Amino acid sequence: MVRVFTASYMADTIWDNPCLDDIFRIGNNHPGIVHQKDILGHTGCVNAVEFNKSEVLLASGGDDMRVFVWRIADLMLEEAPKPAIVMERCHHSNIFCYQFSIDGSELFSGGNDGVVIRHDVVTHKPLSVHEERHPVYSISANLLRFGGYQDVHNGHENPAGLHGTNDMGGIELENDGYLTAAFRYFGWRCKPIDVNVVAASRESGVVAFYDRRESKEGSFCLIDEGQLFRGQYNPANALFFATASNRGIRLYDLRNRKK
Repeated sequence: MVRVFTASYMADTIWDNPCLDDIFRIGNNHPGIVHQKDILGHTGCVNAVEFNKSEVLLASGGDDMRVFVWRIADLMLEEAPKPAIVMERCHHSNIFCYQFSIDGSELFSGGNDGVVIRHDVVTHKPLSVHEERHPVYSISANLLRFGGYQDVHNGHENPAGLHGTNDMGGIELENDGYLTAAFRYFGWRCKPIDVNVVAASRESGVVAFYDRRESKEGSFCLIDEGQLFRGQYNPANALFFATASNRGIRLYDLRNRKK
């Protein structure tokens, strides 16, 4: 079951900060403003839901291993809505996370089976499958506003600006443009300025930056401390790169990678 909450326009008059995710507080104080609707479709627990960037589609998945995509208009207007899209490729275990591409044409899914699948939202077919041995808990994309991003697609190849962070082996950029990794994924990121450069955060504390136009020997690394869980470019200035590990959060200036 997918539970959908909506707030009417009247919420703006009582919401001090419209960006604040406080819909439950508003619902408790003003029951007539927040509306709830339960959507039936999955046959098990729903572990993951994700809007696309324009918020017209909603992906859902869970214990039944199926990848559903709903139209928000159907969820709001129809009494018993059905999924607008059921992806052809399912997972072999529970689905834990989703992420739409920036333009919404592709959907990434990950789960307990250690597989990351890149789905085509139009054809419903898998574009690429990255099989691993450990669960996938998080898939993330660079949060850029529409009109302010670069196209991360390169023909029919995998989005070249996406990179994976994992807890053991980092990632590899193969000759066909697809990304693979050796162990568990912690997230996906795309560089907002140069989509050809990808960065892999390793458990050993090394963040490796690869340029798909060059050989791996031409890459460079950041040496961090501790077990890395996430790496992310500053969306306003890609010269700055942040890492999160069990030792804390660090911010690097890529022009001086030794500090």
